[in-house]
Amino acid sequence: RSTLFPYTTLFRSYFLIEGFINRRRETPNGVEGSDGWLFCKADNSVKNFQNKILFTDEELLKIKNNLERVNNWGQKNGIEIVFLIPPDKNRIYGEHFPHKYKKFNPKSRVQLLKEYLDKNSDINLIYPVDILINRKKLDDEPLYFKVDTHWTRVGAYEVYKELIKEINKKTNNNFIPADINKIDLSKSTFAQQFGCLGDICSNMKLKECQDVTY
Repeated sequence: RSTLFPYTTLFRSYFLIEGFINRRRETPNGVEGSDGWLFCKADNSVKNFQNKILFTDEELLKIKNNLERVNNWGQKNGIEIVFLIPPDKNRIYGEHFPHKYKKFNPKSRVQLLKEYLDKNSDINLIYPVDILINRKKLDDEPLYFKVDTHWTRVGAYEVYKELIKEINKKTNNNFIPADINKIDLSKSTFAQQFGCLGDICSNMKLKECQDVTY
């Protein structure tokens, strides 16, 4: 542990100096993009944004088989199952992600997974990137928190509507989504809503972050 300490400190210092030169903040856990947007860097988030990590054919087959086991169990028990993968914030607000991180492939591994499942199975997988991007075009309402990895109430509501739509298709029902006007959408910052600065802001150990009301 003591042997690694100088290298850990040097590694963190590099990001602080590089961020200062480029007038933005960056640590091994997160990076500040344009207009104060913070993005996660942990768990290969940057490589995922770059589409640098793709599933192999063996991994795609393994995922398909695992999901089919769950799906088959549901069918045997009279349960219709819909799978949903929430998009990372950088997929929806990629225009704010630092431009130094270039794309290696035009499609992400989740997009390729969905294409594979659509072609080779009956698995119903929702990956609502287009839903959220189209909603983003309507106005300036944030769909994800600037200081946190999670989506806002409005972002969650858009995906919830899509989930209800898919459930109706699979079950021949006509469930009606809750009226958004009945949801508390009073404006407040992340800190006012949750009493903390946001997971990215905290993981970067920033004392303050540029935030807006949601």
